[in-house]
Amino acid sequence: MTTRGGDVYVREGALILGDVSGENVVVHPDADIDGGIRARGEMTLDREPRRDPE
Repeated sequence: MTTRGGDVYVREGALILGDVSGENVVVHPDADIDGGIRARGEMTLDREPRRDPE
C-alpha cells in the first residue's frame, strides 16, 4: 500500500501483505502488516483513527 503525498490509515483488523508507505502512517495496534512500514513524516500506533475510510 503506497501513497505519494498522502497519509495512510490502517484500521483495526486489516491484513496488509506487503509494505505500507506514505507521508504519515497511522496503524491500529490490532492490524497485521506482513512487510515494512515507511513514513516520510510520522508513524504512529493509534486505537482511534481520526479519519473515516473513503
